[in-house]
Amino acid sequence: MKISCLYLDGLHAQQHPCILEHQAGMLILKERECGKKKAFWHLEDIQIIQKPSSGSPGKLGCVYQPDIRLIIHSLEDWNTLIALLPQSAFKKQLPITYSSIVLYAVLTCLCLAFFYKAIPIFIEQSVAFIPTSVDTKIGDQIVLDLHEELGRCENKESLDALTKMVTLIAPSYDLNVSVVDFALENALAFPGNSIVLFGGFIKNAESPEEMLFVLAHEMGHVKYRHAMKSFVRSQGLSFLLRLTTGNVSMIDTGVLDIVGSLGNLHNNRGNEAQSDQFALDLLLQKNIDLQKAPSFFERAQKQEAIFDLPDVLDLLSTHPETEERIRHIKETAKTQRKMQGEKNKYAHILSKKEWKALKSICYKEKEEK
Repeated sequence: MKISCLYLDGLHAQQHPCILEHQAGMLILKERECGKKKAFWHLEDIQIIQKPSSGSPGKLGCVYQPDIRLIIHSLEDWNTLIALLPQSAFKKQLPITYSSIVLYAVLTCLCLAFFYKAIPIFIEQSVAFIPTSVDTKIGDQIVLDLHEELGRCENKESLDALTKMVTLIAPSYDLNVSVVDFALENALAFPGNSIVLFGGFIKNAESPEEMLFVLAHEMGHVKYRHAMKSFVRSQGLSFLLRLTTGNVSMIDTGVLDIVGSLGNLHNNRGNEAQSDQFALDLLLQKNIDLQKAPSFFERAQKQEAIFDLPDVLDLLSTHPETEERIRHIKETAKTQRKMQGEKNKYAHILSKKEWKALKSICYKEKEEK
């Protein structure tokens, strides 16, 4: 008995013409052209992979050579061959081979990589469908907890100076700017319209222009809802599911953990660059001198030099390279000076007395107590 068929060797996609011969309880697979024997399959080791149907051929495999497939197009040949097979051919399962394990592993990794990238993007994009009132409710709750945790600096004379600065660059913005008594030299935007300045930043700020740039930068985060995107991403799908029931309450996480999460997540390279540009455009419109704007980043650069991190770590950083940010601000400042010409007249921000009061906002309050 000879049966014409095709076979796949498990290494190539090409189908090879072959002949099947039945001898002594065994199928012998030979190449059709040269008659070279390719495989010897005992009937009891054969497994039916696919029965023939309209437009699809029948397929057979072997328990001990699972990568090889025999393809039989003739229904008559198929029936002849099936009549030779024992009942075990209809029940056996092919063992998992090394190649199939590798394939499953690769597919699993691809699926995980897709969901790792796709789900956060989906979550961030979902922010567009969340009312801004939800941002405000969440942000107000975080900031209130932060005030209780760290203490709020509320010296009236100092706050008046801060309000004057905010009004200068954002008269039409409904911003809630506050200061907390913490030595961290930073500022953060929160979901909604809240910006928190840390006492350490105000104490070390070298000029009103520097502080205005940082304020304007955080306003950029507010405008583009970066903090809300970060919050939703950190909370995950569970938060979105709670939103569908009208529950916008916070999860049981410490406020400082949430602040750290927002600080790490919303300050990625794209968001930071976008907010930097927003700040530069705004201060140019308000005629604020940009020469002193990069002071905050220059101090940060000195801190980076102390730790002397390898350059390769910059590839993993979520922030634009500090030196690059400083360069961009300074180039914009040069352009501003050229536009000013010989005038060099910039907007007045604060008097020396007001600046001194603002600088001591957290420490003056302690002295008074």
